[in-house]
Amino acid sequence: MIAFRIDEEHDGDHASNGKISRYGNYLRRNEEMFADGWGTSDPVRFAGIAWSIANEPIMTPGYVQPCGRVLGSRVHASGWDGSLTAEVTLATEWPAALARDERAWRGERGFWRSWSAVSYSGTLRGPGEEELTRSPYLLTTSQALFTLDAGGLPPVPAEPGPWAEQAARVAVAALVKKLNAVVGPIIEQLEK
Repeated sequence: MIAFRIDEEHDGDHASNGKISRYGNYLRRNEEMFADGWGTSDPVRFAGIAWSIANEPIMTPGYVQPCGRVLGSRVHASGWDGSLTAEVTLATEWPAALARDERAWRGERGFWRSWSAVSYSGTLRGPGEEELTRSPYLLTTSQALFTLDAGGLPPVPAEPGPWAEQAARVAVAALVKKLNAVVGPIIEQLEK
């Protein structure tokens, strides 16, 4: 199961200012986020910043597209030892204890509802304001917290420029692969 994918087609098709990449434009606009990291030996921090820029809310839609169950993700250097740490929030079904007998705990306004799928994209979403006036909702999530091997992350460029953009792309691609290996099987189980 693919939890994350890079959307190169949208990135190229929607680039502005005559550039060939939306992501490249966002990297240039957000160079200050990398300011104290140029030329250091901390590829984990560099990769975490590249990931942040590649995802919502900085890029909307993101250069990295999550599957419908992924509500958010963060990759960063651990404050404890600098290791590559990830956090992924997933939309999940109700726990078995609640799903077993919803009638026992339903509210005065009727049956509780859960996540709804947006048919054209498969993205799970909560209720809109109008929907909430008709039914109560209980939206459950799980948060996966884990470390990743930092192998395969590119060296940190000495300064901003084309090499930095290429290094950010390599870092993001490596993170997509690493995150898919960990989160993909979880999503596959949730989809059964």
